[in-house]
Amino acid sequence: MSASKRGKAAKAAGTRFERRIANDLREWLPDHTITRNRSDLQMGQDGQSAGEFSITDGPFEVALAWELKRRAEWNEAMLFKSPIPKVIQGYWSEAVSAANCCVPRIWRQPIVVMQTTKRGAPILVLMRPTASRRLVWCGRKPLMRVQVFSDTLEGEELCVWTWKSLMSVPSLRLAELTL
Repeated sequence: MSASKRGKAAKAAGTRFERRIANDLREWLPDHTITRNRSDLQMGQDGQSAGEFSITDGPFEVALAWELKRRAEWNEAMLFKSPIPKVIQGYWSEAVSAANCCVPRIWRQPIVVMQTTKRGAPILVLMRPTASRRLVWCGRKPLMRVQVFSDTLEGEELCVWTWKSLMSVPSLRLAELTL
C-alpha cells in the first residue's frame, strides 16, 4: 500500500473513531446536542467551544474539552512507563491547551479519549483527579493513576478510565463538574 493510501486509510479510521465516540456521547447524553467542532474552532476561537465537540442545549452544562486520538504510535503498555512517553504527554498538553485557550474564558476540564490502532484495543480516557472524583459512582472508577510530565505541566497526576466504564456512569454526574 502506498504512503498516500495509508494516510487516507488512517484518516478514515480516525473519522470512524470520532463518529463512534460522538454516537456514544449522544446515547449517554440524549437530552444534549453534540456537534463536532471544526478544526479552526477547537481552541476556542469562537469564544464558546473548546475541544473536538460542543455539547449544548441540555439540562446541565458538560464542562469538558474533548481531545480524541486514535493512533498507532502509542499502546497501553506505555502508561506503565516512567516517565510517560512524550506522545501521550503531547495528547494531554493538547487537551489542556484547548481547555485553557478561550478568551473570554470558557471553563472546561481537559479529557483525552484515546485508542491504539491495534484491533480490539480498549478505548482509554485520561482526566484530572478533580474530574474523576466527581464521576466515581457505584463501583465505576478509574483503572489507574499516572504522572504526566510535559513542558507546560510539571508532574500532573491523571486518572485513566476505560471508555466502557465511563459510559456506564450516569451522565447526570457530569453536572457536578461545574460545581
